[in-house]
Amino acid sequence: MTTLFRLDASARLEDSFSRMLADRVEDKWRQDHPDGTIIRRDLGVEHVPPLDQTAIAGFFSHPDLLSPAMKTATAASDDLVDELQKAETLLFAVPLYNFGIPGTLKAWFDQVVRINKTFAFDGSSFTGLVRAKTAHVVCAYGASGYLNDGAFSKADFARPYMEFILKFMGIEEIHHYGVEGTTTDEVSARAQLAETDFREDRAA
Repeated sequence: MTTLFRLDASARLEDSFSRMLADRVEDKWRQDHPDGTIIRRDLGVEHVPPLDQTAIAGFFSHPDLLSPAMKTATAASDDLVDELQKAETLLFAVPLYNFGIPGTLKAWFDQVVRINKTFAFDGSSFTGLVRAKTAHVVCAYGASGYLNDGAFSKADFARPYMEFILKFMGIEEIHHYGVEGTTTDEVSARAQLAETDFREDRAA
């Protein structure tokens, strides 16, 4: 049985275009994997704790040398990594906030991108250790002009960040999907969602 891990990063729990577009991608995945399992993490509901000094020290310490405080500080990260490693396919629903990813999503990456957990370093090169090899990344943009080499395409720092960090962790195949104008032209944005059930934007 195959498993999809879906992460929603929007602070909006209702009327979120990143959630709506991710629903379309999830529906297509369900059609292809009717017996599949979905693991969900909603950063709009469950906030991930930011890193602190004790957690960072624990990340870079041998497991046998962790103090009780380090074990407590790294417990949340361990749980998040274990959750991530259960899936073969990943789905991220990401709104663009001030030209980048939401802070809650950055906090999640800070907790799961860990040496000897999701990547390895042999002294000269890095190797991704994430089990999943396919990821679907949905991005929603408040203004128009971000997709298809539009006027704001160079101001999109969310998509290249997601592309790089996922590949760093070992994801080999990444599919990008986008909807724009969600706050400036909601009618057109909803029309974009209605046009297709599995709208992929490959413009990079």
